Amino acid sequence: MERHIHPVGNRADIIYGGLGNDFLHGGSGDDAISGSEALAMYYDNPLNAGNVLQYDPATTLFAAYNPYAPMAKVMVDENGRFVTEGGIDFLLNFEAAVTPEPDNDMIFGDLGNDWLVGGPGRDYMFGGLGDDLINADDDHGSGPDNTDVDTAPAGFPADYYDDIVFGGSGRDVLIASSTGDILLDWTGEFNSYIVPTSKFGPGTVNRHSNAAIVSFITQLGLSSGLDATAGAKVPGADPKRYFEPYGELGLVLQGDAIDKDVGAPRDPQPGNKGGKKK
Repeated sequence: MERHIHPVGNRADIIYGGLGNDFLHGGSGDDAISGSEALAMYYDNPLNAGNVLQYDPATTLFAAYNPYAPMAKVMVDENGRFVTEGGIDFLLNFEAAVTPEPDNDMIFGDLGNDWLVGGPGRDYMFGGLGDDLINADDDHGSGPDNTDVDTAPAGFPADYYDDIVFGGSGRDVLIASSTGDILLDWTGEFNSYIVPTSKFGPGTVNRHSNAAIVSFITQLGLSSGLDATAGAKVPGADPKRYFEPYGELGLVLQGDAIDKDVGAPRDPQPGNKGGKKK
């Protein structure tokens, strides 16, 4: 694929949107992207040594991801691996501050195995090509296991925390936190859908591809700042579909050459926590 044009160490980006409405594009590489402001410890000491997410192609897991506690606030050791006790904040953690105007971010992971975090506000996030983790949780400190349902603060619009997430190609982990969040991807249990309420059913989770859903994702991507020519140089990309499935969406349809995201689940089945509103 011609889009692999840089050495691995030069592609893995760390991006923070900070305050306001942001349009963030990872491009190629295993990127760590947050729509929120960096925590002080990372803001004051900016450093990217490359491969910060430590994606393992053998397990398709990131070093900081714990599949047995996917909604828990991520804490890591000095090597960037998750810990269940102690540790320091993961570089994509954030302060869940409520502002008069929510930070509504549009985030595209694109090519690579990306970890995307929206933060507080109404965010639209697209994983693209690769095994992505997309966390739409607006408050990583809600409840003992961070399994409470996030609801809008008093006096704010009911949809203050409502996000839309599309995983795209690859084995993805999609995490919701409010009943208004929407998680979109295909093929049953191949991907992991993590929600604080019921683990199955339409509404928050949509696992099915049809013409209406495909059109919705495409139009949402375009209105969110999609680079409609990102996959133009890849043989087999369809210009009528904005060069998908090799574009920023990673929008795979049945019959595409990379339509192989099927199989048994990798992660444990998420239990129904019966999350409560906070």
